[in-house]
Amino acid sequence: MEQPDSPIHRYHDGTKHHFNRFARSLGYLDWATQPNPFRSFAGSPSYQLYPAPGAHVDGYTPVAVGYHQLFEPAAVVTPLSAAAVGDLFRHSLGLSAWKVFGASRWSLRANPSSGNLHPTEAYLISGPLPGLAGDAAVYHYAPDRHVLEERCTFDRRHWAAASEGESVVLVALTSIHWREAWKYGERAFRYCQHDLGHAVAAIELAAKMLGWRTDLVPTWSHHAIAALIGVNRDEDFVEAEREEPGCLLVISTGLVPAGLSEGPDRLLHAIRGGRWSGRASQLSEDHIQWTFIDDVASATEDPGRTRPNESASQIEPTPHVF
Repeated sequence: MEQPDSPIHRYHDGTKHHFNRFARSLGYLDWATQPNPFRSFAGSPSYQLYPAPGAHVDGYTPVAVGYHQLFEPAAVVTPLSAAAVGDLFRHSLGLSAWKVFGASRWSLRANPSSGNLHPTEAYLISGPLPGLAGDAAVYHYAPDRHVLEERCTFDRRHWAAASEGESVVLVALTSIHWREAWKYGERAFRYCQHDLGHAVAAIELAAKMLGWRTDLVPTWSHHAIAALIGVNRDEDFVEAEREEPGCLLVISTGLVPAGLSEGPDRLLHAIRGGRWSGRASQLSEDHIQWTFIDDVASATEDPGRTRPNESASQIEPTPHVF
């Protein structure tokens, strides 16, 4: 339980709405600094995802799953492929519609978001898959184009050792606090965490449609997640808004490799020797600095937690309850 003088308690108490006033914010919408809802990495190779016409399909056929089947053990497990990964992102974090009113045009997505601001960014870490990079790689998912942007490639042997031969990918989620702070001021950290939970649930549901299981990886610290996906690389975020690590998910077609869930050392060693590309886009030319958000983000940084040792053979797929 947090003490009354802790940074987390101070933030929670200090960002409450009151009967006679709202929590601190700019008080109006500065349309000149409205953040771009889509991040991109200039200079990164990109790969079209299914169902785009140019995507690598290789005979992929999506499996129809009824709603009730999402809460039962998978009857059909879709093999891991680039096309299936495209289906995963399309139905969890992808665009669902475009709306137009007068001269304004905006998108909607599969995952809910506070104010439709979408502070959550997603990264895929995978071994080589036909239609994607020829080596193991770290990708950024760009929902506006439904593509994976290649951020880093590294030796496939390191991925094979960490994944222990299992069909598995990792998905890391981050938050860009400015996207919410532009509208909500100091309360933005609350909404970023709220949206992070929505994104996790959306990914789990989309994975279940493919017969895959999804597990949070609590052993990875925020610092390790940042190093894994490159959001700690100052040279790639020179003028761009920084991303706060949120969580790491392991998505598997069957067994969960203990090598991926036990700790980050093996993969981070490979990443350090990887080949990085791309620079993050700037979302707004000007910003309001809300130091209260920085304080609570620092106070809630996850150092990683241990859990009982389990081998891949001991971790059997189980139905998840949402």
